[in-house]
Amino acid sequence: MGEAKSALTPVITQVFAPDEEYRSYGPPASGADLSDYVFATDADKPDPASIFQKVRWGGQFVFVADSPGKVQQMAGQFAEYGFVLEKPDQTVADGWKVWPFIRRKVHFFSARKIMHVPKGGLTDRFTFQVELSVARETVHGRHVVTKRVPSTEWVVNRLRNRMPDMDEEEMHRRAASLIRNILPIFLTREVALMRRLQEKLPAQYRKRVPFTVHYEQDERGYVTLLQVNWLRNGGKPISQMEFALQATELLHAVHSKAGVAHLDLRLDNMVITPDGVGFIDFGNSVHDDEDIAGSPTLSRVFQDLMRSTQVHKAMHRAIQAGRVTAPYFIDALFKPDKAVDLFYLVLQFTNPHENPDLKDLIRYTANSKEDYELRRLTHRLFAPEDLTPGKVYTAAHVHNALRTIQKRIA
Repeated sequence: MGEAKSALTPVITQVFAPDEEYRSYGPPASGADLSDYVFATDADKPDPASIFQKVRWGGQFVFVADSPGKVQQMAGQFAEYGFVLEKPDQTVADGWKVWPFIRRKVHFFSARKIMHVPKGGLTDRFTFQVELSVARETVHGRHVVTKRVPSTEWVVNRLRNRMPDMDEEEMHRRAASLIRNILPIFLTREVALMRRLQEKLPAQYRKRVPFTVHYEQDERGYVTLLQVNWLRNGGKPISQMEFALQATELLHAVHSKAGVAHLDLRLDNMVITPDGVGFIDFGNSVHDDEDIAGSPTLSRVFQDLMRSTQVHKAMHRAIQAGRVTAPYFIDALFKPDKAVDLFYLVLQFTNPHENPDLKDLIRYTANSKEDYELRRLTHRLFAPEDLTPGKVYTAAHVHNALRTIQKRIA
């Protein structure tokens, strides 16, 4: 095993150590749930399914072996399991440079995780097909996130998983309608909303939301493929309190400066970057200037959407259980309202590790002083003593309250 592990050394020192990405996101984090780099040798007997669970989205798996045949065989397995080969079947030499004829050849490949689920897998996380593209921005030279209207097979599989009793013909009819009439409208709206964010947000916040790199349209002018810059999780971990402060600060800017309600602020749609907490996936968003009710199609779709999203379901359960009594939040239930963003963001202050991608980037200890104070704030906000109708809560109010708590417990 020791000899096999030593084969990693020349690959790391010669290939990855000089690389800017590795210097920023490697080496592999010790004891972390997810890593940006996972290295293995033939002796480790890695398999794509187990490695997929260890590599952060966008991270790389590097496999090293003495046999080029073994490297090629393993590379083929990973290429079919939600990875793309970035360095296929390469070779480095180990040993003393002064004796080149006795230097050992070490073979390796590196594969980047570009899918959120393995090929053929199902997830409720996305309505569209989303992957990290090997295409890069021409200006910044980075990977981009590609979001496209899914195939009929992809949509039918999701419908079959959700509604197994539905007639097969009806499934295909619904899939065709979604692909043709609904999903392109939402991609087209997302392009417009991201343009609005880049135009209206103050400069310090623009790096914390995506911008459009490229998009493609059908013959009707609807967007069918969208590429945005990759807001990559990484950087130094932040505290639970700092996560809450940065998130409310950004939400206040998105609401008040850009006039946009995100409407799907799950932890899946938040990132921790060197520039701060960011929000992604504005596909369900609305802005202040539009009249949803004035469009029969959008009105009907948003009514269905608001009743089916994880955010509104959680809000409905909390109201039914009596944990939310504030009229401000009750009045927003099943509506495209900014109050929905504030509700779900605050709800996640005390559950920041539910998204495994953020677990190693937010320092969180249950029942700590920070956690206790944030839970108290959540309760005061959701079930206040003052139940006056029309009383408004904003992200700025919550941000100021967090500042006060931070000073008190510092």
